[in-house]
Parts: sequence; C-alpha cells; structure tokens
Amino acid sequence: MAEKAAKSIAEMGEVDEDSESSAKEEEKTEEADTEQDSDDENAKLKKSALERLEGASEESLLSQASFFFLLLMYKSLFMLMVIMLEMR
Repeated sequence: MAEKAAKSIAEMGEVDEDSESSAKEEEKTEEADTEQDSDDENAKLKKSALERLEGASEESLLSQASFFFLLLMYKSLFMLMVIMLEMR
C-alpha cells in the first residue's frame, strides 16, 4: 500500500512537471507571436514613413520646378519688355 501511495505521489510530480513544461512552451510561443506581430507592425510603420517621405520629395521637386518655371517666365517677359523699349 505504501508503494502505491509513493507511486501515485511520484506520478503527480511528473504530471506537475509536464504541465509546467507545457506552460513554459506556451509562454514561449506567445512571446514569439507577440514579437512577430511587433515586427510586422514596425515593418508597416517603416513602409508608411518611407511612402510619405517619397511623396514629400516628389511634391518638393514639383514645387521647385514650378518656381524655376515661373522665374524663367518672369525673366523672359522682362527681356521682352527691354527689347520693346529699345525699339521705341
């Protein structure tokens, strides 16, 4: 009878160890999932920031091109006015 009790207690200890191991494995899996979700979110944020930066660069280039075009037009009109005044 004492042997059966000792055996039962030993089996309970093994069950506890198994459930503890399972809990640790589940915790590791959850941590890995959380890290992957975090990495995915960081990748999305980086992609979004890069797209916004590219858009800002394009807008800046368009603004600069517009400015230089207007400057060229102003200079051309000024030259045309000088020529017309000289013809008088």
